[in-house]
Amino acid sequence: RRIQQQFPNSNCRQAPQWQLNSSSNELVIDAEVHVKLSHQEFEFMNILMSEQDAVLSKEEVHEHLFPDMPEVDPHRLSVLLNRLRQKVNKVGKRLPIRSLYGRGYAFVDSEQRVTD
Repeated sequence: RRIQQQFPNSNCRQAPQWQLNSSSNELVIDAEVHVKLSHQEFEFMNILMSEQDAVLSKEEVHEHLFPDMPEVDPHRLSVLLNRLRQKVNKVGKRLPIRSLYGRGYAFVDSEQRVTD
């Protein structure tokens, strides 16, 4: 519910080649490849895609994904990102999420630079 309040139009996030389908919890790549995601993986992608080309701090992402955990666990986020990357790599694609040391994460599906 909190994520829906923060990102109200999150039924189907889109970027030119990347779409999130909330009815099936899938990441759709190039309108052809469907990658089944866990709830947390889906929400992780949803948060980053809603702020495309912007950096979201690990604290922000952690707060949205794990609101009941007061302390940020960067390892938990790293594991989540690695699982996503593995799933996308299995279908021969590269996940357009950048992990920026000391800053956070950014979904970058364009040639644009990452903004703060």
